[in-house]
Amino acid sequence: MNRHDPDFDTNLDKELQQMWQEGTFPQPADPAEIARTIAGIVHQFDRKIFWRNLREYAAGGLLLIVFSGSAAFGHGQIVPLSLIGLAAVLFVLVYLWWNHRNLQPLDPSGDVRAYKAALLARYDRQIQLLRTVRYWYFLPLYVWILAATVAGMLHRPARVSPWAHAIGLAASLGVVTALYVWLARLNELHAVRRLAEAKKQAESLLSEPVEEE
Repeated sequence: MNRHDPDFDTNLDKELQQMWQEGTFPQPADPAEIARTIAGIVHQFDRKIFWRNLREYAAGGLLLIVFSGSAAFGHGQIVPLSLIGLAAVLFVLVYLWWNHRNLQPLDPSGDVRAYKAALLARYDRQIQLLRTVRYWYFLPLYVWILAATVAGMLHRPARVSPWAHAIGLAASLGVVTALYVWLARLNELHAVRRLAEAKKQAESLLSEPVEEE
């Protein structure tokens, strides 16, 4: 799957900050104008998340087709590996869908406070997903990597020496493990920090109470 998942793309927070900077200005006295400004930012947020999720679903769908075909028409070790891959990808996709299932468009009759709460809730959802990315995204996919490594150990090509085979598999697993750890830490630390800063900026820009007409 695309390991730059839409929910933990490290550029997402930068884009949201840029959206805020471009979509705001010294707050006008009219609460309705402020509400429209916040609603526009929320709409852009939702649109970016939608397209990133759609790309993730598309990538996951392709993997589901590949694993399903391998499970149906494969033989030997291919079948259990394909089933593990199916379970891993399904878990990631379902978890991603589950965490966005209640995302609703803004109520056109809402006020500034309601729109602000909706915007901050979206930040909180993304931050929570990033903080747990190692468990719901990388771990299921890593289980398949481990299963493939074990299967490779048990089915050594006849012409390859045991030591060379073991060293090759260990090196491959080490590279993948290091990559997964790096990506997980990148999202859990760097991306979370930047999103938290973007949320704090949004809170500060809307910190002053607005008197409704």
